[in-house]
Amino acid sequence: MPRLSKKFGLRFVAGPYVTNEHRIVAIVKGAKIENVSDFLLENGFLQWNSTHMTPAQPIEEGLEQIGKLKPIY
Repeated sequence: MPRLSKKFGLRFVAGPYVTNEHRIVAIVKGAKIENVSDFLLENGFLQWNSTHMTPAQPIEEGLEQIGKLKPIY
């Protein structure tokens, strides 16, 4: 996985960890969610596993974006 991670510009922040429910959980940092999807496809995970990706950002960035919004009321 390290070679594929590098190919798609991904860095594992946490994990991968295995749960009792036969799930693999990881926090991965990358430029685009498509890079994560391509990584899962090329390493074969999408062929024999259900996958779920949740795009996220640091809370500071989210709060900054919210602060720029025009109030709706």
